[in-house]
Amino acid sequence: MVPEGELIRYSVVSSLRNQLSSKWFDDFAMIYGVKDQLERIKSFVESIESMLGNGMGIVEEDEASQELITSLKHVLLPADDYFELIASQFLLKPYGSPKVRDFFSFSSNPVVSRLRIHRQINKMQKDFHIIVENLLNLRQTSVMCNN
Repeated sequence: MVPEGELIRYSVVSSLRNQLSSKWFDDFAMIYGVKDQLERIKSFVESIESMLGNGMGIVEEDEASQELITSLKHVLLPADDYFELIASQFLLKPYGSPKVRDFFSFSSNPVVSRLRIHRQINKMQKDFHIIVENLLNLRQTSVMCNN
């Protein structure tokens, strides 16, 4: 049986990295003004992937590791889902609808959409930062225990 930490690393983290590295995502980031935030999230995802891939040794029997895996799932899975939703909406609908009613519609208003996207991405950025800090703390703890 494959450990949950490995499943997270190979499926969700790789999917997020691929999405954040794609050309359309750069276009999206420029249009919505979230390029810096997405670059930071991409950096956090790459750090997580690196730490999980370097044999950091998340031992699933350890309570701290279990909590970390749970927190990884609570951050990575919703982020992956959100970026897939953005991809489907962004790629299917051209930016800037010419219809006036779309501007006044709460769901398709570009100003409201931009604010929602900014809020969600800022929240994700903070969550990813916390995850990376927790991974680093776990790494330091495991190094100290091995010495």
